[in-house]
Amino acid sequence: MSKLRSERNKARKLHAANKRIKELEKKNRELEELNEFLEEASAFFAANRRKSGKKNG
Repeated sequence: MSKLRSERNKARKLHAANKRIKELEKKNRELEELNEFLEEASAFFAANRRKSGKKNG
């Protein structure tokens, strides 16, 4: 009986770990997408700033 309980406990822990990994992978994808968006926005505003500087300079 103790061995069965131990196996069930291991299975529960493994399931919880796999679930947590999936959650973290999803969060990582979201953060990578956000980072890409922010990089593109930064480049856009930097280009606009350079254009503005040329007109005023």
